[in-house]
Amino acid sequence: MKNRTQNRDEIDQDDGRTVINMNVDGMPWFRDQNTEINQVPSTDNQIDSHHQIGWKESFLMSKYVLKASLWIIACYSIGIILVILFLIKIWS
Repeated sequence: MKNRTQNRDEIDQDDGRTVINMNVDGMPWFRDQNTEINQVPSTDNQIDSHHQIGWKESFLMSKYVLKASLWIIACYSIGIILVILFLIKIWS
């Protein structure tokens, strides 16, 4: 039994090899090897100040999330009520 789990652990380990290079010319994700886009960006300043949202946007997002969740709850509630009424109609 120990050999089976040991073999699975050995199979699941990533050896870092690439099976095939998916950087094919003509594809939307193609990046030339000599461009600066291919370079890894620095992680010093990932979040810029212009990407932060204010209290107004946060309030509006919370409002719309609450509105959407209430619609979902209402739809499920109506569905459950209809199923219960249908079952009462059948059994009575």
